[in-house]
Amino acid sequence: MNNSTNDLSDSQNDTGQISNCEQSFHISPEYIEEFGCPDVSLVVEDETLECHKEVLSSNSQYFKAMFERPMKEKNLDTIDLKCVSATSFKLILDSCYRKALIIDRENIFDLTRTADMLAFTDVYARCKDFLWDHANQNCFAVLMLASTLFMKDLYNYCKAYALWYFSEVADADDLLYLTNEELKAFLSDRRLNTPNELLVIQTLVKWVEHDAESRGDNFESLFHSCICFSSLDEEEIQSLKSVKLLSKFPKCLSTLSSICDQSASNGLENDDDQEEVRVECREIPKALLWVGGDKSKMSNNLPSPNWSIMRWDPTMKVYVKIDDMYPVKAPVEADMGYRVCTMGVEVYVLGGEAKLGSNNWQMTTWAYNMLRRKWTMKASLLEPRRHHAVCVMDKDIYVIGGFTKYRVITSSVHRYHSDEDRWTVCSELIRPEFAATATSVNQRVYLFKTLDIQSYNPDTNQWIIVTTDVPPAKTPGFTVMSAITVGSKIIIQGGYNNMLYQYDPDIVDQNEAWTCLGRYKDVFGSCAELDGKIYCMGNDCDHMETYDLATQEFGVEMSVSSQLSRSFLVTLPFYEETMQ
Repeated sequence: MNNSTNDLSDSQNDTGQISNCEQSFHISPEYIEEFGCPDVSLVVEDETLECHKEVLSSNSQYFKAMFERPMKEKNLDTIDLKCVSATSFKLILDSCYRKALIIDRENIFDLTRTADMLAFTDVYARCKDFLWDHANQNCFAVLMLASTLFMKDLYNYCKAYALWYFSEVADADDLLYLTNEELKAFLSDRRLNTPNELLVIQTLVKWVEHDAESRGDNFESLFHSCICFSSLDEEEIQSLKSVKLLSKFPKCLSTLSSICDQSASNGLENDDDQEEVRVECREIPKALLWVGGDKSKMSNNLPSPNWSIMRWDPTMKVYVKIDDMYPVKAPVEADMGYRVCTMGVEVYVLGGEAKLGSNNWQMTTWAYNMLRRKWTMKASLLEPRRHHAVCVMDKDIYVIGGFTKYRVITSSVHRYHSDEDRWTVCSELIRPEFAATATSVNQRVYLFKTLDIQSYNPDTNQWIIVTTDVPPAKTPGFTVMSAITVGSKIIIQGGYNNMLYQYDPDIVDQNEAWTCLGRYKDVFGSCAELDGKIYCMGNDCDHMETYDLATQEFGVEMSVSSQLSRSFLVTLPFYEETMQ
């Protein structure tokens, strides 16, 4: 990838000053007084810089080794530094002599390389922080630098970010500087989260036209390697045929025409073309997460500190810890009645009270980003709340009912707008509820309690009562523990009777809308769907059971050593680390 630093959005340095590439280096009088006259001259790009060995050694392991170990440079008065930028090195020297380190979009890449090469660890760390702060705006440029310098965590983040937010990064200028192989690897990745293949082709065309003279010869190969042709419909194909660049490549047009022929294998006419196709279908990887704690007691009889985010490893049949549940200790105490949901690549933890009746409420909305592997604080709840229901629809989160202060069962409903990081008030429930569960389907919110179903229409901001006589309630021990949406249906985990149900909101007759799928061995508190299986866990059980939607079979997936409680199963997109 060509080095391009023109796209970093912040043109100011981390001290608020504009950098000056021609800035000169000089040692202030107080350093002359403290260390004496400079005792070494460093030649960088034909410029001689007078320095102190002690200052260099205290800031750089590279120079510390040079001056303290038996190396030939140890006793030299003048040292020639090869392959070092004078501009970046002078900025680093300034910071060594307690001046502000200037980092900006013009110097960040070269400054990072120089700091890494000469082992100025503090400067390198600050450069890395700057890169983290700007990775979203310059994903590909930072990605390639992270690859070169083997910044594993930053590389993995940028790679996952580019794949997940492809609709945003497709317009980024630094994408235009990817090499042919880098672009091919990116666009042909099955994990690419694209709304359609048209955007992939548009991105490819844009990349070629940026340097048509040298890249034109690569277009045909890239076209056949990067496009998921099976995802194209006839209207999209006809739209592509009108793209001016494609008119220069008859083979590409022939491929598009052949897709319309249903008898053609994979939409292609011959084996030679089939060998060029790389993308059979896009598939966003997902992970099953266990978020919460357990009721195991420590030796001092205090509650277990095991509040974590764990990822299910289907191969090893174990949960692997990703991170602690909170970045600070205080929120961990809010373990009574909190709720968990996922939106996009983030896990949200909302509400809860530290101890029943303590009046110590968790008002902060916490979000854990699975790409960044980092917790952030979002806008606070509008009121204290525990044992409420949560539901995600599009890019919004709804918190519904529950207990508020003084054990009052509230009918209030609040909506979190993730794009704006703010809460708004919605119409209240017709009937106040606590310990209910909610999910969304077909642009409606459905709230389930033992006997009742209430539904909310965000367009009209109105609630209605769907029924007050849920048929399964006639079964002894029935209550609703959790509800999730799978396709156009809702899967209901019944409590105390161990039953699993399917509910079809499109069917008016409630007796026909409910289908009993079968019975689990134990009572569970939370369920989630992954790859066609319903996973159920929690409520003090020491194992996880499954229900296969295709085979309609129940099974025990694993056993655990702790008593899981106050925990939730959720699924969300998950990108494996690609740089190990």
